[in-house]
Amino acid sequence: MKRIIIIVLLVATSFNVYAQEEGIVLNSANPGYDSSTEFFEVDPYYRPIGKWVLTGIIPPLTLAFGRKVWAWGESHEPRMGNEGWFGQDTSFGGADKVGHLYAHYVVERMLFTAYDHLDSRPNEALIFSTTMSCIVGLMIELGDMYTSAYGFSFNDLAADYAGVAIGTLLDKYPLADSFFALTVTYTPTEGYLDNEHGWLRAFEWVNDYSGFKYLANFKLAGLKNIGINIPEFLRYIQLDAGYYTKDYSTYDHMNNHHDKRRYLYCGISINFAEIVKDFYEDDSSVACRISQIPFRYYTIPSGPDYSKKLAQ
Repeated sequence: MKRIIIIVLLVATSFNVYAQEEGIVLNSANPGYDSSTEFFEVDPYYRPIGKWVLTGIIPPLTLAFGRKVWAWGESHEPRMGNEGWFGQDTSFGGADKVGHLYAHYVVERMLFTAYDHLDSRPNEALIFSTTMSCIVGLMIELGDMYTSAYGFSFNDLAADYAGVAIGTLLDKYPLADSFFALTVTYTPTEGYLDNEHGWLRAFEWVNDYSGFKYLANFKLAGLKNIGINIPEFLRYIQLDAGYYTKDYSTYDHMNNHHDKRRYLYCGISINFAEIVKDFYEDDSSVACRISQIPFRYYTIPSGPDYSKKLAQ
């Protein structure tokens, strides 16, 4: 889950834009521009320049950040890691694996929105966002291979690429995107609050595994897009299934919590992106689409839920 930090770097080099909802509406003078998905129009002369600048800056940023934060290169001997998956006796009970999946899902989708401003041909944004997200995942594992703490993990890489694949499919098929999403909920744990102070809190929360629930959401609002008339209130509802762990993280152990537990989760929550639409006369406006962005990646706990503890 430490890899989620990389999202911060990618956000700094990209533009926030809402994912594709409708068919591409091309401007004959600017064939890459689609007013339904882009916040502003980038001149056709600068689109390819921006595309290659973004593409070129991602690998060195990843490398520089990895050397600084994850101590890449501290070991001169390559090291392989066999971390397992979701077993009780793994280091993080699988929370790191779903964390990898979610992180790279977000990376791909954010890169897609950035490249969407910079593409000139159909599917170009999708090709670049998918490729660069995969490169980021591979670079992270190659960097980890030269550390004493981690090592190259095929398990992590598989989770990374699964997240990229899900993001790519939802960007490619807006109808599917109207039904499905991957999100998290997060509440800082006692161990994290007790042991992290100052500027480090801005980054280290990503390692606070016990505070996260990783969710797959089914949005009932999508039913309208396939011609099913549903009561208006149902468009605010989403059904959630997920996974989380407790007492696996370093912060838990710092507070002497060692009762490791894994849980399956299901619940009902409010689709706040739909609520946001009600505050705007035009739900396709730039302001409305910007306001929905946080709820594409985060679920506010807001309904009944049930957790099933897995056998130890």
